[in-house]
Amino acid sequence: MKKLVVMAQIALVPMAFANDIDVAFVVDQVVVEQQGREWVDHEIAQAISLSNQTLETAGIEERRVVRRVFIEADGAVSQATLASQGALAGIWQAREEATDLKFTHYDNVVWVVPQSGNWDRVGNAGLSYPEDNIPHIAVASVEVGERLSQLIAHELGHLDSLKHGHAEQHFAETGEYTLMYPHLAEMGEVVITADDISDIQYAANPAEDDVYAYLGSVRPSAPAPLASVTMQVDQTRVDLNAGTVEVALDLSEPLEQSVSVEFFTQSGTATAGDDYEENVHRVEFLPRQTDAAASVRLYTDAQRSAGEVFSIGIRYGDAVSAEGQVELALPVNQTQDNNSGGGSTGPLAMIGLALIALWRRNKEGV
Repeated sequence: MKKLVVMAQIALVPMAFANDIDVAFVVDQVVVEQQGREWVDHEIAQAISLSNQTLETAGIEERRVVRRVFIEADGAVSQATLASQGALAGIWQAREEATDLKFTHYDNVVWVVPQSGNWDRVGNAGLSYPEDNIPHIAVASVEVGERLSQLIAHELGHLDSLKHGHAEQHFAETGEYTLMYPHLAEMGEVVITADDISDIQYAANPAEDDVYAYLGSVRPSAPAPLASVTMQVDQTRVDLNAGTVEVALDLSEPLEQSVSVEFFTQSGTATAGDDYEENVHRVEFLPRQTDAAASVRLYTDAQRSAGEVFSIGIRYGDAVSAEGQVELALPVNQTQDNNSGGGSTGPLAMIGLALIALWRRNKEGV
């Protein structure tokens, strides 16, 4: 993600909304397989942060909150985006998909797809009239790589009535790239300025007959959760000999319906693929069930010269509340040479030392 600098605050009358802007993401399975779920989660978090900084700069009190990430295989929106019109075709398909009941309580739904059939249309956003009974939608292609979060935030900006014009004018006058600048491939360091977000004043105070402005038509929130899920970990300093981290999940009371939460891992100084196996998946509680489990596989042969950490947690409850994250510490791997001056030296190291000694001896003889 390119560096973001908030350059200015503008004075607007703060708008008070009853609800957060609830956002759902629909990520194609191919994206997860190619990039890893932790990478996807990182880009989503960065995108929401950029979007919320834009709202804050505009004096808007409302903030976007991610409520759910759906993973789908060979999705219709992904297939549509491969057409020659790219994400524009994806948006039209997304309008059809957004009628699904599972999106009833989301204000925005963002589809993350593997590829666009048109490089000029790697992302797009679509507004809807309230009577359409669907959320406002956006499509973003992951082929932009590390700029994915910026692309998503850009399209969310369009849903907030932001346009390209002020960003292009700001670039012409200052040479600075702002979030709504339309040519993503050209952009370097990104700033958010009053010029970039001035259109949001209208979005925050729409005319009475303008039902197209997003910020005047927040959709109803989901019903209150039926229960809560908590996470129990025996120890936060991991025993490598165990090979796994075992996690207990507890539902606060038995329910007459199935509910679920998402269990996730998140890299820190310890990283997925090197120190542990990435594990992000839904955990389901069947009717009347109050306990479940999850686990994370550790790579016990990973070289670590110092203790490293990663996190596990739960989120995105379906009909239940679920928020919690714990940082786990991986100890120094004592089976590896940590250059601390102690311990034994393996055969390969002995051979290396012998070759160095021979080279020095030959050099001294020259």
